[in-house]
Amino acid sequence: MKRTFVNRRKGPDRFQRLLGALSVLCWVLFLVALIVFHYARPQVNYGYLDYKGIATRQHWDAAYLPWFIRSLWLCFGITIVEVLLRIKRNRRKNDYHYYNIFILMLMVIGALGSYYVGLFT
Repeated sequence: MKRTFVNRRKGPDRFQRLLGALSVLCWVLFLVALIVFHYARPQVNYGYLDYKGIATRQHWDAAYLPWFIRSLWLCFGITIVEVLLRIKRNRRKNDYHYYNIFILMLMVIGALGSYYVGLFT
């Protein structure tokens, strides 16, 4: 006896929209972390700048580096919460998997891992 299932969904509900908003918020937060990273890293000393005697900063800026790490940890926390909520919510085979959140989580793990290994010192 073949059983047919009726899809009673009428589109995304509030919870799905909240998860979508969390995803956008997390990507924006990662973009902010990249902007802070740009200002925290040492400046590149091009040959022309060295020739003209223009001083460049050769060390990490200690004022921006904590903001960079905090934004990465906050982004990591939001992605973990979102992944767990999506795992709990998506139970059907045809539910979307949202691979962009997993990719973002891997990028944040890579950035935090490289910080704690010592690449940013």
